[in-house]
Amino acid sequence: MLVKRFINNFLESNTYVIEFRADEIIIIDPAENILLYEYLKGKSIKSGFILLTHEHIDHITGTNFLKTQYPDFKMVATLRCAEAIVDPKKNLSIFYGKNYSSIPSDILLERKQSISTPYSMIKFYPFGGHSPGGVIIQINNVLFVGDQFIKNLKTVTKLPGGSKRELIDSYNFIKKNFDPEIIIYPGHGENFTVNELKLW
Repeated sequence: MLVKRFINNFLESNTYVIEFRADEIIIIDPAENILLYEYLKGKSIKSGFILLTHEHIDHITGTNFLKTQYPDFKMVATLRCAEAIVDPKKNLSIFYGKNYSSIPSDILLERKQSISTPYSMIKFYPFGGHSPGGVIIQINNVLFVGDQFIKNLKTVTKLPGGSKRELIDSYNFIKKNFDPEIIIYPGHGENFTVNELKLW
């Protein structure tokens, strides 16, 4: 499994492309990024998923383009996230002058769920904290956490729907259920391990 990170210009958010073979990929938190689009153009992609860790604008500006280019891709989000990405106020884009409304999600998550593919097991653990639509995504033996946790930074919980209690719940869940050496890929900045995960 190959994990490739693209750093987006807008707020320096991370988009991840996970590859198992040339024609099947997973894209996490796609933001508008020419380098990302050019990278995908060079591949013979037949199927894949777009997974959203949460609803904020710096993690979703590429959804419309990608769903247009790859209509067979399935976009997956929690119910709260799916409700927000289509609303410029709830996804915060209106506050950045972008007024972005995403194409709706194809698969809605209301609880812990799993999706099995020929090459991976994708597990979803919905948790509020940074945002009400957040979810921790496990793909095989790595985690993608969006802005729930960022290396050496205190998690922002003051945005609409944020919750310190739910953030603590998600922290305890990760610490209890995953090996200390498991790699965590955040929505901004560099990856780190479960052992390095801290509440600031």
